[in-house]
Amino acid sequence: NSSLLSWLPASQRQRWGGLIKPLESRLGGYVRGQLLVSLAVGSFIGTGLALIGNEKALILGVLAGLLNLVPYVGSIITSVFAITISFVQAPWMGAATIVLFVIEQWCESSFIVPNLLGKQVDLHPLIVMLAVIIGGSLLGISGALIAVPVATVSLFLAEEFYKKKLDEPNSESNSEAKPEAKPEAKPEAK
Repeated sequence: NSSLLSWLPASQRQRWGGLIKPLESRLGGYVRGQLLVSLAVGSFIGTGLALIGNEKALILGVLAGLLNLVPYVGSIITSVFAITISFVQAPWMGAATIVLFVIEQWCESSFIVPNLLGKQVDLHPLIVMLAVIIGGSLLGISGALIAVPVATVSLFLAEEFYKKKLDEPNSESNSEAKPEAKPEAKPEAK
């Protein structure tokens, strides 16, 4: 951080240092949030498969958590493995695994990602969900992967450079709002 600031003019270092530290905290929160989401997904899948009776529940749960770090593709790969292994054990178990993954995907997109990731990066859950949808739609997997950090940086910079300027008292508007008091005219003496 300080080595990066050394490239800036001395007069600008304090200003940019004040921007970089909170931004660094939010982006670090994104990494923590992704790890929490992966842990939650792995636990959900592992527990669900264990309750169904899948013999490889622990391995598949760990795989689900690790592959969840790769948006979309990780979930697809995990579900294919889990459904195949479950169908080999018993056809009803394969069907139950399909239902488990449908429920997990719904919970992940509706609750897990918006709440765990949103709290870590200080974004509203709806903004997180919209960012992932828009990023995924525009750029596919890579767009979904970078959507939340880009939204975090964009909103932070908008707050710093736009919203704070709106919140500052404007000297021109204050002087227009409060007209100067004129001295009262004294009656002339006769």
